[in-house]
Order: sequence, then C-alpha cells, then structure tokens
Amino acid sequence: MNDKEQRITVEFVLGLLSSRLKIDRERGIIKLEKLLKSWEKPVDEIIKAESIVGKKQLQSEVLEGLIQEEPVESRPSSSADQQKLESTSRPISRQSSLSEEQQQWEKKHGYLMACYPLIAMSGKDDQEFLLKIRDISILLITHEEVRVQLAAGGVLGFISKYLGPSVYETSREIILNLITENLTNVCIISEDEELKSVEQGFDVNLPAHVIRDKVIRESQGWKNLEPSLKCLQFMIENLECEFLPFMEPRLSKLIFQCLSHPVRYVREVGFQIFTALIVAAPEDVKEFAHQLSQCLAIGLSDNWNQVRIAAAITTRRLLLTYSESKEEFYPVLLPKLCLNRYYKSEGIRTYSQDSWRLIVGTEGRNLVAKYMDDIVKCYLSSTTSTNLAEREAACACISELATKIDQTAFLPHVIPLLEALISCTENESWSVRDAACLACGSFIMEHPTISKPYLEGLYKILFRNLGDPIQLLRQGAATTLGNIATAYGIETLGIILPKLIEGLTTVGSTKHQFTSISTHINPSSHAVTSTTLDGNHGHGHLVADEGACVQHDPQCEFAVPGKILVTSESLMRFLEGSTSSSTTTSNLHHIQSHCLCCRKSKLPQTWHLTDGSIYLVGTLTSVSEYKKDIENLIPLMLQATQEKSYLDHYIIHETFCKILPLVAKAIGKRTFKESLQDLFEPIFYTIESVNPMTSGIGKNCLGELAEFLGPNILRSRVELYNPRFIHYVPEVRIQ
Repeated sequence: MNDKEQRITVEFVLGLLSSRLKIDRERGIIKLEKLLKSWEKPVDEIIKAESIVGKKQLQSEVLEGLIQEEPVESRPSSSADQQKLESTSRPISRQSSLSEEQQQWEKKHGYLMACYPLIAMSGKDDQEFLLKIRDISILLITHEEVRVQLAAGGVLGFISKYLGPSVYETSREIILNLITENLTNVCIISEDEELKSVEQGFDVNLPAHVIRDKVIRESQGWKNLEPSLKCLQFMIENLECEFLPFMEPRLSKLIFQCLSHPVRYVREVGFQIFTALIVAAPEDVKEFAHQLSQCLAIGLSDNWNQVRIAAAITTRRLLLTYSESKEEFYPVLLPKLCLNRYYKSEGIRTYSQDSWRLIVGTEGRNLVAKYMDDIVKCYLSSTTSTNLAEREAACACISELATKIDQTAFLPHVIPLLEALISCTENESWSVRDAACLACGSFIMEHPTISKPYLEGLYKILFRNLGDPIQLLRQGAATTLGNIATAYGIETLGIILPKLIEGLTTVGSTKHQFTSISTHINPSSHAVTSTTLDGNHGHGHLVADEGACVQHDPQCEFAVPGKILVTSESLMRFLEGSTSSSTTTSNLHHIQSHCLCCRKSKLPQTWHLTDGSIYLVGTLTSVSEYKKDIENLIPLMLQATQEKSYLDHYIIHETFCKILPLVAKAIGKRTFKESLQDLFEPIFYTIESVNPMTSGIGKNCLGELAEFLGPNILRSRVELYNPRFIHYVPEVRIQ
C-alpha cells in the first residue's frame, strides 16, 4: 500500500465515520476494522512503517474530532429542526477534507464508536492515547445529544478493561453526582395522574400545554441519568472483581432509588447494574440482598417487558450466586418465578422456565407445596392485576396447582382460588376469560365435590361463551363443558344436552336480524336504549381472524364505548336468559369483543352459537354417558351445514370436519356407516373451498375417516355417492 492509497483510505474511513447517516457510520466502523486488521501483520518494514503512520493519523484525527467544538447552526434545537437538518443533509464526499459545517454530533458519535477498535489495537501499550480518550469521554458524558452520552459511557467502560480501576477513580464523582442530581430532580407522578396520562396519550386534539406538561413529567430529570447509569454499568462489568474496593453505601442507595424510578429505562438499567454488582462484589451485595429481593419481586411484575426481563436476569444471578442461602429468598421470589413461566411474552416465559430448571432442578413440586401460602397469595393478587398478561398467566398457574401439586397442601386454598377463577371469567379481556374458563375445567376435574356449588353460575358463563364471536372462547367453553360432563357424568345430561340441541338448531331457525344497542350511559341511571337494524351492520373494520384486532399489550383493556350489536332475540335469550331490549352495563362486554386500541368490535351472530355447539359435540365424544346421544346429534349438525346464506358459513364446515372423526370413533364403525352417505356433502364442499386452509381441513378429515374405516371401504362409498370425488380419497397403503 503506497502513501497515496494510505492517505485516501484513512480519509475515506474518517468521512464515513463523520456522516450524518447512521448506516454510513456503521459502514465506517466495518471499514476501519478491516483497515486495522490489514496493519496487524505487515509483510515488510516499509508497510510496517506506513501502518504506524496510519495509526497515528487515525488517532490524532479522532482526538481532534472529539474535542472540536460544534458550530451553533449544526445543533438542532428541536425535533422540527432535526427533521429539517436530516432532509437537507448530503452524504460526505469520500475524498474531500472535512469542513467546519460537517462537524456535528454525528461526527463525535462516529469517532467514539471508532475508539473501540482503536483501543483494542493499541491495548495497554499506548497509555497516552488511552488517557486522552478517557478524559474526553468523561467530558462527553454531559453532551447535549443522548446518543453521544451513551457512546461516551460505553467507551469509558471499555477503557476500564485496559486502564483498570483508575478510570472509575477519575470519573466517580462526576458520574455519581450526575446520577444524584437527576434522581433528586425527577418529578414523581401519582398513580391517578399516570393513569390519566396513559388514557390521554398524545392525542393531537389535546391542548398544547397538556402535551408539553405530559412530556415534561415523563422526561424531567432524565437528561444524563440513563447514560450515567449505563456508563457505571459498563465500568462495573469490565472491572469485575477490581471494582470491589469501590463499593460504598452511597452507590447502593442510588441504585435502589433507580429501581423505583417512573421512567422504565432507568429501572431497567438499575437491575442491570445490580446484576453486574453481584458478579463484581458478591460479598458486599449480600449485605443488602434481602432488600434487593423485595425490589426484584416488584420488577418481576413490572408492566414493561424490558424491565421484567432485566429483573428476571438479576433474580437468576442472585439465586445462583447465593445458592447456599437461596431458600431465604424463596418466599418473595419463588411465586413470581412460577408466575412468569406462563407469561404471554415469549422471551420472559422461556427465560423464566430456564431459570426455574437451573434454580430448583427437580424439586419444583416440593418447593411449591412448601411455599404454597406465598404462592397462592401471589396468584390471587395477580388475578386482579392491571396487566392483562399477568391475569392470564395467573389463571394458567392456578390450573397447574390444581393438577400437579400435592393435594394435601393445596386443599386449604381450593375455594379462594376457584372463586378467583370464576371472577376472571367475567373479565374485560377475552384472553383472560378464555384462560379462566379452561382453568375452571381443570379445577373441576380434580375437585368435583368442592366445585359443585359453583356450577350453576359457571354454566351460565360457559353457555354464553359458547356463542362468543371469538373462536378461541367458543373452543374453550366447549372444552370446559366437556370436563364438567366427565367429572359429573349423567348428572349433567339434563343441563348440557338441551342447550346443545338448541345451539345446533339456532343457525337454521332464526333470521339474520341484528339489534343495535346505543350505549348512551348515564352514570347515575346506567340506562341503555335500543333500536332495530335490518341486515348486517357495516362498522367498517375488517378482521382477518376473530380476535385479531386485540392488541397483546399489557395495558390494552377492553371497553364498550359507542354502539355495539347483538344478535337476534332467540340467541340473546340463550345467552342472557332474557328477552328484554335493555341490557345492563355490567353484561355489555359479554356480548361482544371490543378493544380500546382499535375501537372496533366483532359482532355476535347466530352461527357463532352453532359453531360452539359443534365443538361441544366433539368434546362430549370422550364422555361415556353421552355416546348414545351423539348419534342423534349428527342430523342436527348436518342441518347446520346446509345453511349457507351468511358469509362465514365455511367456518361451520371447518368445525364440522374437525370433530367428525371423533364422532365416528365414538359411535363405532357400524353405526357411523349408516350416516356416511349424508356426510359426504359437507366434507367435499369443504374440500373444494377456494380457501387453502379450509380445503386442507376437509382433506385431513377425509384422510382420518379413510384410516378409521379403511381406504377401500371409503373409496367404494365415495364412488357410490359421486365418482367425481374419487380422486380425493387417499390411496391404499401397501404394507
């Protein structure tokens, strides 16, 4: 590489690092790493000398760029100015020298990122360069651009690996003072104000001063707080055991304050710092480990997933580090670990499951039985949490207690847990209602005698869910009713069977007429008026899958503002037990699925009840007391599939094809063959659907029937019905 190529390459890299575009700066880092790697093993003395010159040039240019003042016009004072600056900026010429107009915060950010490979190449040999970078990084911690602050903090932490504890000694007072100052200046928001702020959001219709005050409340005191904390975290992680002499009460007090900070980023970094401290100074952290465990229990219930996973990481580190005394923390932390194993977020769920295996090993059931009182208290509290994902997880955990844990320890808690589940079946969130219904089914299977007094109220809820617009709720209700039938046998026959017959005949016996209920609710009277609409109600919201508009956000709640639609009078009589045209506000959320995030609803229709009833037939096929009645239900299901005057009739056909193999196995080959010819029409109608998923369900049904009856028998029956469909029958398997 000659001098000209050397000079152009260095300038090219510096130009990329100075770009206002992030992608260019990232490319600059890659090019710099390649350039430095080419200098590591020079082939002769000339190239070695050129490499030394190039290295010095890079170091001097980086140092000069970091200490150079930014021109005032290049500092955006607002987001509007920033957008204007971005729109008018142009990429830097790769072979041109840097002008003063190009010296912006992006250049400092790019040069700080370039310090990582430069420091790694220099190592401990070039003390002068490392000390200069250290001093500059300390100054840039208070830069007005937060990305520069974070980059400077990262560089300080990286230098600690080479310069040792002297980096923290030099910057300790500055960093701790920044943390202290910003923590004491933070504006704490009350719960009522925070709730009001969440409900208002950043609505463009709000007055400007309201939005401004909201921004100030949520960001005041932040400034250098998160970058200072990240810098502290990076230094502790790189110093590890060398940080031990610097543990002091002032430091731990500041970090504990961060764990209750209203800004989630600060809480997250606080837990990350404690994770680093447990590794660096385990003996010192042990002194306040019990206080930390209390904070971790709160963090493991945080509404923000980032904070929750940070607390989970710290919890694992704490319990594995102090494994000899970890049972001291179990009453506080074990219930939260149990709960998060069923949390909706996949990252939190899988990490908590791995932590559970690492921490308790094969003693999980024994430990849960031992700390049953603490765990039950946690689960009961979680069923009333504002976080819908936590309520859903609590229902799954209660079901697990009923089915997997020693019943001697569990029996004293059966009634309060069952009452909590039944309360959750009335929840605003459909996912919580579904989880609660399934948990009730498992609960009743294990404790039928204790659960019997609650059956009457539970029946009403389950029959209502059987006609819910959300398919998962219909399936869950059918599964739970099947569990009840299994638990109580013939006692349920007179209750479930009449409702099942009524549900199967609903779609063909009622006109598709809907009632619009306008929820003009007066807080004092709760009066609801109604009018009648003919035909379908065009609410202008297309949902690809039932319940798809429901947001999986912990703060997403359901509501019933504006207008909702309910089905015909016969379905309302089935669901609510009343033909009245008025409905109380407490029952409104049961007749629709409504999400506050999208403010649209999926409307209940008569076929929803029929679909749920067909699912119920499938779950009852495994109950011996119902097997003789299954045969009589086949004509009713066939009649339901004949009604095709509504758009979603194919869903009925899908459900029918899903449960038909179960029906065949329940009633036996001989009895099933008698109805087989009549069953072909809905099966082949499903197979020839233009929807690939619907067609696949039909083909899968035909394949299971061929396996059950035998391919030759099924082929002959299909040929007798209509030879056109013979190619759909699976080929004979050659043994």
